[in-house]
Amino acid sequence: MTGPPLGHKEAPFNSLPVYGAAWRLAVEATEMAARLERNYRYSLGEDIRLGVKRAVLCITLAGKGEDRQENVRSARLAMLDVELSLRLLSDLKVLPDKRYVYFLEMVEDIIRQLSNWERSLSKHNAAAGVPSPP
Repeated sequence: MTGPPLGHKEAPFNSLPVYGAAWRLAVEATEMAARLERNYRYSLGEDIRLGVKRAVLCITLAGKGEDRQENVRSARLAMLDVELSLRLLSDLKVLPDKRYVYFLEMVEDIIRQLSNWERSLSKHNAAAGVPSPP
């Protein structure tokens, strides 16, 4: 487990900007999935809902200091999966273009924040002499 030095106080995980952005996406994705046609609600809609939920869980665990680098990486990969499912909904003309762009901007912002966090953890681990995961 990689974390801050002893005695270092951290803000609670739910005050992290990436957590707030992911939580907002989770709420909106759940509402969007519930309004999809039945054919897509239980396939791509469910994939999106569960992918965002998985990302929020990984962000929560990373924010609490549990295997940070691996959890941040897992959250980023979950968001890439969500992005793919959104693209499919758009290409199938199930999700209107405006809604697709709206969700895509949210997803890309979260991926950007996670990538920056991942890069920061890699630098921190390299400076501390901790090998980074493959």
